[in-house]
Amino acid sequence: MQEERQEVTWIGSFTPDDRAQIEQLRAGQLHAIQAGDADAYTQLCASDVCSLLPGHDLVIGRDAFHAFQTRVLGTIDFTGIQKHPVRVERSGDLAIEIGRQELPVATATFATRQKYTHVMRKTPEGWRFVVLMSNASG
Repeated sequence: MQEERQEVTWIGSFTPDDRAQIEQLRAGQLHAIQAGDADAYTQLCASDVCSLLPGHDLVIGRDAFHAFQTRVLGTIDFTGIQKHPVRVERSGDLAIEIGRQELPVATATFATRQKYTHVMRKTPEGWRFVVLMSNASG
């Protein structure tokens, strides 16, 4: 990525545990995607997760998300994906993360360089993804 990496800006009230859980959630997502593990990825999501990825229809709910990820992760080798969060802002039990990500392959569906927005919700099980959205950068 050509842009200089930025320190993550945390806006709002996050405890050290909140920050650690969100960072672990992000790391878990990267690991699941790189491993092609739709089961692990789905476990990181709330039951009402929404996926808004370019080239695909809206995906709502954990079962639909799992089926979608099983199809996508089984067809593309995402080894080497990188995420560069820029800002995480909290509002109540929601946190919104925006940043940039690099994918190792460019396909008709996924651009090599993307920007993303992820919405997470604090649940009794910890922070979980609720909305996953990305699109091509420039």
